[in-house]
Amino acid sequence: MQPNFNGPIPGESLTHELGSQPDERPAEITDPTDAYNFFAKNLVEEESLKRLALAAELGMPVEMLTRSLLFAAWAEGKITFDAMYLIFSPLFSYMMEVLDKVGVTYVDLVPRNETDELEEVMEMLHKRKDFFNEGKAEAPVEVEEEEADEAEEEEDEVPVGGLMGRPE
Repeated sequence: MQPNFNGPIPGESLTHELGSQPDERPAEITDPTDAYNFFAKNLVEEESLKRLALAAELGMPVEMLTRSLLFAAWAEGKITFDAMYLIFSPLFSYMMEVLDKVGVTYVDLVPRNETDELEEVMEMLHKRKDFFNEGKAEAPVEVEEEEADEAEEEEDEVPVGGLMGRPE
């Protein structure tokens, strides 16, 4: 009885044909300047402007709108990944200018959670740095004899032989 090697590879049903996804093909627009001009031109079209104004009036931060717009364009294969990051800031500014001209009030940035954890950690690091810079580093701690004996006993408990043991 011969094994059948012509069957499906495990997990094959969870994959797709290479090159069938838009982000696996070369992007339509590769130059960041061209990509920015594409978005700027389409953003002032009546339908796009209505959608942008409505989303801004509903409280969607312009930062989130810009990120989602650029990510969708990358996922559809319209722009390159690096162009997506390079044009974010100018497009973000342009979208706010357009909303200002139309007279729509908007939230510019996504609210960030303010916590004191980062400040506490940075303060702790500065204290530690100052401590070591002053030359007050602790002397090496001597190991008591009991701990040394326990370490020797642990070495004796190493398995001998078997798949993972040491050969003798």
